[in-house]
Amino acid sequence: MPRKTVFFVWLLIVLMVGFSGCQSTPTPEPTMDPSVWTQTAVAAQTLEQGTQEALQTAQARLNVTPSPTLTSTPAPTRTATPTVTLTITQVPTRTSTPLPSATITNTPSPFTCRLVSQVPRDGSTIKPNTQFTVTWTVQNMGKALWENIAIDLMQLGGDKIAVQTIYDLPHTVKPGEMVNLQVELKAPEATGYYRTDWKLAIVDQGFTFCPLYVDFWVSDR
Repeated sequence: MPRKTVFFVWLLIVLMVGFSGCQSTPTPEPTMDPSVWTQTAVAAQTLEQGTQEALQTAQARLNVTPSPTLTSTPAPTRTATPTVTLTITQVPTRTSTPLPSATITNTPSPFTCRLVSQVPRDGSTIKPNTQFTVTWTVQNMGKALWENIAIDLMQLGGDKIAVQTIYDLPHTVKPGEMVNLQVELKAPEATGYYRTDWKLAIVDQGFTFCPLYVDFWVSDR
């Protein structure tokens, strides 16, 4: 028998043996216990339910609008304002040094008088254009002798209403003695107030003392 024919015969035998093996009695399928099936179904349902809840929770988290995060702003720190202390510096007061002045010694003058009486009195009323005599009685209160040849009575101020402005001393006056000094005045035509001022004077020395005056009103009434 040729080799090629033998090869095909063996191949055919092998295929037949294999086919017969496939047609043998089928192995019975394993039977699952109903309790196991129930537990498996419950576990699967539980797993599915848990999955659904997890999906809903995740979806709810995605849909929730995030609440704004409250950021606490720190309160501004109070900065203590420095207290300004005013320091008052006293400026030293300038003390003026008085200039040396001459010391005045009140040495009693040897030519001093005291008015004893006067006619007419100050403030009298005289009619216009009336000539009248004013008499001053004075006392020599000094230590000097009033010599009539050296001392005169002179008008030194006031209204020019005297008949004459210089008179001789009537007589020499010793210390403590009195003398009547008289002048002639003429009231002006115009009414009003008038006054004249007089002094005793040592003319050649330019020295005056014993001031006297008289004032009066000129009126028609």
